[in-house]
Amino acid sequence: MSLVLAGVAAVGCASKYPVTFDSYPQGATLVCNGTNWGYTPKTLYYDEKVKKETSLSLSSCSANWSSGARQYYGTVPIDQFPNGVQQTLQRPDVPGFQQDAEFALKVQQLNIQKQQAQAAQQPTYSQQTVSCKKSFDISGQIYQFSQMFCPPGYYAAF
Repeated sequence: MSLVLAGVAAVGCASKYPVTFDSYPQGATLVCNGTNWGYTPKTLYYDEKVKKETSLSLSSCSANWSSGARQYYGTVPIDQFPNGVQQTLQRPDVPGFQQDAEFALKVQQLNIQKQQAQAAQQPTYSQQTVSCKKSFDISGQIYQFSQMFCPPGYYAAF
């Protein structure tokens, strides 16, 4: 049976079947059917039709560490995990573990930096402004205040 991934960008898909691919050490590249989905851990959402099956074969997906080590995922028993599952692969016992562990730390640091950059772009309470007009002022002048509400004596300008 051929199952198609609905996509990584799908968020909050109650009808989709989430599979979180993880690895030890983390930071392995997840490749499914020749498509690079990024670094582990990574959640992919499968079509809801898989919920009708007893199991889902993930053998077309592999964790590929920076050292060249590779491991393939197995089969997920959907009937035991109807709301989604996490699969974690152990890195094979081959040379290069130190390189893969160091790369995992770099990936983790990059993810933290990305989260910090995204948080810095979000307006904080002190960065938000509101446009207000002064009560009983017929000039129509609009005032900007660095808060969420107009102060007393002003009303919101729409």
